[in-house]
Amino acid sequence: MDQQDPAWKIAEAAHASTNSGPHTLDTALTDLKASARDIARAYALCLSAGPFASAEAPRLILATRLQVALVEEHVKAQQCMGRTITGLTWVLVALTVALVIFGGMDIWMRH
Repeated sequence: MDQQDPAWKIAEAAHASTNSGPHTLDTALTDLKASARDIARAYALCLSAGPFASAEAPRLILATRLQVALVEEHVKAQQCMGRTITGLTWVLVALTVALVIFGGMDIWMRH
């Protein structure tokens, strides 16, 4: 595995954060602009790669960070979907109002 890979750097930071504190991992995640995929790959490294596989703490830290990243992505998707649904609701209301107006005009024109 390439030690310049973002997943490797995240796994190293998670391993280092067990001794130095959470700011080490926070800094690495911020500097690398890590995605949920990068964190998942780092977790996989902690399961299998030699220097990281011996400790449980980095896996637990990364599992928690992965859950947080997935929730953040889910919230972003919900916000986007919420705007879309709101827009479609307004289109539906406008079409209903237009239908009522044209129906009223049709009834008025027949009398």
